[in-house]
Amino acid sequence: MLYACLVPRAKAQLDSSSIDLHDELLARILTYIAVMHQIASAVQGTDARIMVDTNHAYGRADALRLGQALDQYDLAWYEEPVVPEDFASYASLRELLAMPIAGGENEHTLFGFRSLLGAGAVDIAQPDLGACGGIGAARHIIALGHAHGVMVNPHVWGSAVAQAASLQMLAAISQLPTIRCLHKAQCSSTTAHHIHLDANWCAIRLRS
Repeated sequence: MLYACLVPRAKAQLDSSSIDLHDELLARILTYIAVMHQIASAVQGTDARIMVDTNHAYGRADALRLGQALDQYDLAWYEEPVVPEDFASYASLRELLAMPIAGGENEHTLFGFRSLLGAGAVDIAQPDLGACGGIGAARHIIALGHAHGVMVNPHVWGSAVAQAASLQMLAAISQLPTIRCLHKAQCSSTTAHHIHLDANWCAIRLRS
């Protein structure tokens, strides 16, 4: 499983100088598309699947533009393409893109996921045990997700305790798209020409 995090780092000033921000963002999207092409070429012929996480960096139009370019790579999922609160854009992207849309790490409690799932916002829900209310709440969220026809893959980013708890939860889920865990090493990429693929699962962060 290959994990790519496409996050533009752009600091905008709220004055006339910010007028070029959108052009800069479009240029970065084109760069990320070129990088993804290199990643896809590097894993061609292997069992690797690619996941993309944009950490809610885009508005709907730019998330769609990037998603349409990524559709050709048969992604395992496209994670947090827009801000977590924008359920309407999540649902729109689900309708317009072929790849599964993932999200939910920023939702809290069963009630947050009731709203997310009720809006038809995701194909894969990602409750984080450290934020959603722990294992007890996650059990209810998983049942709710499956009742909506949505797969659940817990999100974890933190301590060894959180990782251990998430592994226990993963083992108890009957419908699981993939186990997102690190087998050997976490790899990083800072340019389009420096991609390491020396692990069964590789985290590639593409940052300017």
